[in-house]
Amino acid sequence: MAFPRMLSVLVLLLALPALAQDAVNISLLAEIDQYNQYNDVWGYVAPGGSEYALLGVVNGTSIVNVTNPGTAYETGFIPGSFSIWRDMKTFGTFAYVTTEASDQGLQIIDLSDPENPVLAAEYHAGADSFQTAHNLYIEEGAGRAYLCGANGVPPGNPRTFILDLAADPTNPPVLGFYTDAYVHDLYVRDNVAYLAEINDWAFSVFDVSNAQSPVRLAGPVNYPCAKTHNLWLSGSGDVLATTDEIYGGFVWFWDVRDLGNITASSKYAVADPATIVHNVTMKDETAYIAYYTDGLHIVDVSDPVVPARVGFYDTSAGPNGEFESSWGVYPFLPSGRVLVSDRSRGLLVLEVDDDLGEVRGTVTDDQGSAVAGALVEVLGTGEQFVTGAVGRFALVVPAGSYTLRVTVEGFFTQTPAVSVISSQTTQRDLTMLRPPTADIVGRVVGLAVGSGPAPLVGARLTLVETGFSTTTDADGFYSLKSIPLGTYELEASFPGYGVAIQAISLTAAMEAPFELVRSLFFDDGRQDLGWSFADAQDDAVTGRWVRDIPVATRNGDVQPGFDASGQPDYCFLTGNALPEDLPSVADVDMGITTLTSPLIDMSQLNSPMISYARWFSNTKGQNPAQDLLFTQVSNDGGTTWTVLEIVFVSQTPWTRRDFRVTDFVTPSSQMRVRFVATDLQGSSLVEALIDDVEVYEDPRLAIAVPPIPRNLRLRAWPNPFNPATRLAFDLVEGVRVHVEVLDVRGRRIAVLVDEWMPAGEHSLPWLARDAHGRPLASGVYFVRLAVAGATRSLPLTLLK
Repeated sequence: MAFPRMLSVLVLLLALPALAQDAVNISLLAEIDQYNQYNDVWGYVAPGGSEYALLGVVNGTSIVNVTNPGTAYETGFIPGSFSIWRDMKTFGTFAYVTTEASDQGLQIIDLSDPENPVLAAEYHAGADSFQTAHNLYIEEGAGRAYLCGANGVPPGNPRTFILDLAADPTNPPVLGFYTDAYVHDLYVRDNVAYLAEINDWAFSVFDVSNAQSPVRLAGPVNYPCAKTHNLWLSGSGDVLATTDEIYGGFVWFWDVRDLGNITASSKYAVADPATIVHNVTMKDETAYIAYYTDGLHIVDVSDPVVPARVGFYDTSAGPNGEFESSWGVYPFLPSGRVLVSDRSRGLLVLEVDDDLGEVRGTVTDDQGSAVAGALVEVLGTGEQFVTGAVGRFALVVPAGSYTLRVTVEGFFTQTPAVSVISSQTTQRDLTMLRPPTADIVGRVVGLAVGSGPAPLVGARLTLVETGFSTTTDADGFYSLKSIPLGTYELEASFPGYGVAIQAISLTAAMEAPFELVRSLFFDDGRQDLGWSFADAQDDAVTGRWVRDIPVATRNGDVQPGFDASGQPDYCFLTGNALPEDLPSVADVDMGITTLTSPLIDMSQLNSPMISYARWFSNTKGQNPAQDLLFTQVSNDGGTTWTVLEIVFVSQTPWTRRDFRVTDFVTPSSQMRVRFVATDLQGSSLVEALIDDVEVYEDPRLAIAVPPIPRNLRLRAWPNPFNPATRLAFDLVEGVRVHVEVLDVRGRRIAVLVDEWMPAGEHSLPWLARDAHGRPLASGVYFVRLAVAGATRSLPLTLLK
């Protein structure tokens, strides 16, 4: 029997719009916060119908009556050994609680009178000396408990205990063990166990009918970026949900109808790559997902290829990227209310809006073929979906009348009306129409000093601000096919030859050849051109800049094994390790490291451009998205420096950046550029790579594009400040102005202005409040001014 290692259909649903909201389609009914730190949650329904929450606390278990959320109260507290991990499930009138505390064993709580819960027993599995377990699952119909990540005989061999609760709920016999792999969490139904093998980056499936000799049915199933933390089966048994407890990890939805051919139907993620998913629970065909620092997400997977977000509730007021906030979720109360545990807020009782409907459909072209990459938006709600290969979409919104907007490159935008009916699915298929098109063809050659034009193989042609691009063939020819008629800027680029741009009006098939001129300066790392790899300010203990062929870290997600060309070739990078080393061996640690160019004479160009490719990773490790990559330019040989850009969070894969020098400083013969990578916020993984550093003439001079306003400066006083500061800037002409405030992760906090403003001096007050008027905590923020394509950033320090 063959088991798959790779995936079939993948659909990534970005769950949050660019501007985050606190809640969508979910309301808070109650919040119970009586202790200092919490962990998991489960529920219990008494024979008379009263509803209770079992809330894990670091030193015990709290039982809370939530029948009437507005008057919820604790009925009892069962003390336990200190542990930040605590998991609980129920069987009959008993609750079972595990921890990783070294002396507790399995606590068994008698809930026959839930208003007066008592500890019935502490279980240690007799001669097997059971003490700890990370998680447990109870298959209620079979009366079996599964304790995973457990200790016992032999010592140091974490394993899964299988207990017979039906035989004796307070002193259950041990039916068997599973010891093939460390199991972090598991789910069992009808004697089929699904095991989350987090340390092996996989999950497996076993027949546990014979508890003494489990039989493997599938797996281990490995998949990209797997860190399988927990899993749950849908009500139909067709869909298995798994969570990856890593930064930017996914909730995967697997088709498990045929265990001999498990395939991934889709995957779900929030927009912020610094967010970590923790636990998923399935009720019927709906997934309830607890995200650290992002709260509860509810996803309809009745069509697992096209999951639809029902709603979310952000339980955390803090920033994303930490192991805080939501821990677990329990959606099985008869009332329909949802219990969520938050590590610092305690118990939250939530309710999903009951006036929701769904709109689903398929986006096709006029030939009936599915259209992938179509952005489907419900205007006025912030809800959106990007179609995958099957062209289908699904969106959940309150009942009402809406306008959809469907946009995709190469088609006319569609804005159909749709009526959404409560508790129903509205089918709205959409046919996208193509505008008249024509082809653009041409040849790209390079002009080198002392020689004639030569074809450039692999030169990139791009229609600016569209998704159309291609590369030249072995003879330098290219073809852009089926381009909608219209006016464009066509850009040609090739490493070492800078960039050229043509303004074209496409009314019929046309030819657009390019002659690219050698760049004034170009360094792809293959030769030593005199860069400096150290500065007086540098104090990083590891990960200092070097020129080398990069060695990929595990999965290549922190540092790749290739340069900007996609090949294993030379570039500049912050440290290099052996393939078998951990990512933490050679990343930037405990300081800063600086890479500085040799002197570059830019005085001979009318309008020099600085270009480079960069890779920056900072969302891994224990303090993600805290550290920065600065790019700076100097026109006096390095005495003074001006910031070109600050990268706040990971931007991978390789990204090309271009800057007009005159927007920042006056070009001179004493120009330098430098790159500063920082690790100043503890145990994070920081890697930066730079390649294809280039200086060339601004190609827009040739197409008479008006220059960006010059002498654009941004100031703030006082700075540091409390409670308010004033931002000032000058405009040489009337222009649209956008001013926003960002946190250190690059997330938008507030927009201060977004409108046309006249020429002259301007100032804006900022009262250190976010977009909702809430006061902000002390720390560093960034104000960013954008004018006609030019941007300026300035750090602001709020001291309280």
